[in-house]
Amino acid sequence: DRFMRIVPWLDLAGFAFLFPQGPFRILSEKDQVQYAWAISTPEKSDPAGREASLSALERMVETLPADLRRDPRRTFLLGHSQGGYLALHALLRRPDLFAGAVSLGGRMNPTLARRDLAGARGRAALLLHGEKDDLIPLSASEEALALLIEGGARAELRRYSEVGHWPTRTMYTDAGTWIRERLEKP
Repeated sequence: DRFMRIVPWLDLAGFAFLFPQGPFRILSEKDQVQYAWAISTPEKSDPAGREASLSALERMVETLPADLRRDPRRTFLLGHSQGGYLALHALLRRPDLFAGAVSLGGRMNPTLARRDLAGARGRAALLLHGEKDDLIPLSASEEALALLIEGGARAELRRYSEVGHWPTRTMYTDAGTWIRERLEKP
């Protein structure tokens, strides 16, 4: 529910929005319930959790109700942090389902990305990253950008000088503008 507030910032009227929730329930440092796509820390990753979440996301999109009339040429993923990771990897793994992806403060797993790199060809990707991100360094998005371009994606990285790990309204507005521009091109 907390991500519903970004819909007006995206300014994408006439679209259906899905906000899938990560399957792992965790408590934050402030004892707030949060949901994650994997149980990972900077010291230890959770490849099995990420793989399970990625497969679940793909199945969810494949089985959307017919009344949503999902058109892969008009279906974009947008995710923050672990959600950005999932968005970029889903784009590579399932180019038949998605036209593009936006990652806000995310990263990619280079080994997995290279395995699926053929799926990048012709896909669109936007990486937005705060230069003051103390959780995921800007270099992670720079590495993801290089991988996407290597695979033939039309990818770009935008840096935000005064932004940390949490995306700003400006970043979401930029993401919406970027998606609209992709949809307006023949």
